[in-house]
Amino acid sequence: MSASYVRDQCKAVAATLVTPFVDTENREQDPDTSWLSLEFNLEFMDNNNVSKCSSTEEGVVDLVFLFETGAGDGMIKQAEQDAELFYSAFKSAKQNLIFTGIQSLETFNEARWYRVVVGIEYRYKKYRH
Repeated sequence: MSASYVRDQCKAVAATLVTPFVDTENREQDPDTSWLSLEFNLEFMDNNNVSKCSSTEEGVVDLVFLFETGAGDGMIKQAEQDAELFYSAFKSAKQNLIFTGIQSLETFNEARWYRVVVGIEYRYKKYRH
Protein backbone atom coordinates (compact mmCIF):
# COMPACT_ATOMS: atom_id res chain seq x y z
CA MET A 1 0.00 0.00 0.00
CA SER A 2 1.20 3.50 -0.75
CA ALA A 3 2.42 5.59 2.17
CA SER A 4 -0.20 7.58 4.04
CA TYR A 5 1.63 10.80 3.09
CA VAL A 6 1.20 9.94 -0.60
CA ARG A 7 -2.48 9.11 -0.16
CA ASP A 8 -3.21 12.24 1.91
CA GLN A 9 -1.42 14.60 -0.49
CA CYS A 10 -3.11 13.11 -3.56
CA LYS A 11 -6.56 13.27 -1.94
CA ALA A 12 -6.00 16.94 -1.09
CA VAL A 13 -5.15 17.72 -4.73
CA ALA A 14 -8.08 15.63 -6.05
CA ALA A 15 -10.48 17.65 -3.89
CA THR A 16 -9.55 20.80 -5.85
CA LEU A 17 -10.48 19.43 -9.30
CA VAL A 18 -13.67 20.15 -11.28
CA THR A 19 -14.98 16.57 -11.10
CA PRO A 20 -16.20 15.95 -7.51
CA PHE A 21 -13.80 13.77 -5.52
CA VAL A 22 -15.27 10.91 -3.47
CA ASP A 23 -12.95 9.07 -1.10
CA THR A 24 -13.59 5.36 -1.63
CA GLU A 25 -10.63 4.05 0.35
CA ASN A 26 -12.16 1.34 2.57
CA ARG A 27 -15.62 2.79 1.92
CA GLU A 28 -18.54 1.74 -0.24
CA GLN A 29 -19.79 4.72 -2.26
CA ASP A 30 -22.41 5.16 -4.98
CA PRO A 31 -23.07 8.85 -5.71
CA ASP A 32 -25.87 9.86 -8.06
CA THR A 33 -23.64 12.09 -10.17
CA SER A 34 -20.30 11.96 -11.98
CA TRP A 35 -17.37 11.56 -9.62
CA LEU A 36 -13.65 10.94 -9.22
CA SER A 37 -11.94 8.39 -7.00
CA LEU A 38 -8.29 7.45 -6.50
CA GLU A 39 -6.63 4.04 -6.51
CA PHE A 40 -3.08 3.65 -5.25
CA ASN A 41 -0.74 1.07 -6.77
CA LEU A 42 2.62 0.58 -5.07
CA GLU A 43 5.09 -0.77 -7.62
CA PHE A 44 8.48 -0.50 -5.92
CA MET A 45 9.79 0.10 -2.41
CA ASP A 46 13.41 0.28 -1.31
CA ASN A 47 13.80 0.07 2.46
CA ASN A 48 17.33 -1.29 2.33
CA ASN A 49 19.39 1.85 1.86
CA VAL A 50 22.91 1.44 3.20
CA SER A 51 22.59 4.48 5.43
CA LYS A 52 19.08 3.55 6.67
CA CYS A 53 18.30 7.29 6.53
CA SER A 54 15.67 7.09 3.82
CA SER A 55 13.39 4.86 1.82
CA THR A 56 12.05 5.27 -1.70
CA GLU A 57 8.62 4.32 -2.96
CA GLU A 58 7.42 4.37 -6.57
CA GLY A 59 3.94 3.72 -7.84
CA VAL A 60 0.93 4.89 -9.78
CA VAL A 61 -2.08 6.84 -8.58
CA ASP A 62 -5.04 5.98 -10.80
CA LEU A 63 -7.52 8.80 -11.22
CA VAL A 64 -10.78 6.91 -11.77
CA PHE A 65 -13.52 9.07 -13.25
CA LEU A 66 -17.07 7.72 -13.37
CA PHE A 67 -19.50 9.49 -15.68
CA GLU A 68 -23.06 8.53 -16.44
CA THR A 69 -23.26 6.42 -19.58
CA GLY A 70 -24.31 8.55 -22.55
CA ALA A 71 -22.95 11.82 -21.13
CA GLY A 72 -20.91 12.45 -24.29
CA ASP A 73 -17.25 13.10 -24.98
CA GLY A 74 -17.29 16.32 -22.96
CA MET A 75 -16.82 14.16 -19.89
CA ILE A 76 -13.72 12.54 -21.38
CA LYS A 77 -12.30 15.98 -22.11
CA GLN A 78 -13.07 16.99 -18.52
CA ALA A 79 -11.20 13.91 -17.25
CA GLU A 80 -8.18 14.82 -19.41
CA GLN A 81 -8.20 18.40 -18.09
CA ASP A 82 -8.56 17.26 -14.49
CA ALA A 83 -5.69 14.76 -14.92
CA GLU A 84 -3.46 17.50 -16.35
CA LEU A 85 -4.39 19.82 -13.48
CA PHE A 86 -3.71 17.07 -10.94
CA TYR A 87 -0.30 16.38 -12.50
CA SER A 88 0.78 20.00 -12.83
CA ALA A 89 -0.80 21.52 -9.71
CA PHE A 90 0.80 19.22 -7.18
CA LYS A 91 3.64 20.71 -5.19
CA SER A 92 5.16 18.83 -2.29
CA ALA A 93 6.33 21.27 0.36
CA LYS A 94 9.36 19.12 1.12
CA GLN A 95 9.95 18.10 -2.52
CA ASN A 96 9.93 14.48 -1.35
CA LEU A 97 6.89 13.48 -3.44
CA ILE A 98 7.05 14.11 -7.16
CA PHE A 99 4.94 13.06 -10.10
CA THR A 100 7.16 11.53 -12.76
CA GLY A 101 4.76 10.72 -15.60
CA ILE A 102 1.21 10.54 -16.84
CA GLN A 103 -0.14 7.41 -18.51
CA SER A 104 -2.54 7.09 -21.43
CA LEU A 105 -6.21 7.49 -20.76
CA GLU A 106 -8.20 4.22 -20.66
CA THR A 107 -11.96 3.96 -20.98
CA PHE A 108 -14.38 1.25 -19.88
CA ASN A 109 -18.10 1.15 -20.64
CA GLU A 110 -20.02 -0.35 -17.75
CA ALA A 111 -23.77 -0.68 -17.23
CA ARG A 112 -24.46 2.55 -15.35
CA TRP A 113 -21.10 4.29 -15.54
CA TYR A 114 -18.58 5.18 -18.21
CA ARG A 115 -15.23 4.80 -16.48
CA VAL A 116 -12.14 6.79 -17.50
CA VAL A 117 -8.81 5.95 -15.84
CA VAL A 118 -5.61 8.01 -15.99
CA GLY A 119 -2.50 6.82 -14.16
CA ILE A 120 -0.12 9.32 -12.58
CA GLU A 121 3.33 7.90 -11.81
CA TYR A 122 5.03 9.08 -8.63
CA ARG A 123 8.20 8.77 -6.57
CA TYR A 124 8.20 9.36 -2.81
CA LYS A 125 11.33 9.58 -0.69
CA LYS A 126 10.83 9.31 3.06
CA TYR A 127 13.64 10.58 5.25
CA ARG A 128 14.23 9.14 8.71
CA HIS A 129 15.85 11.22 11.38
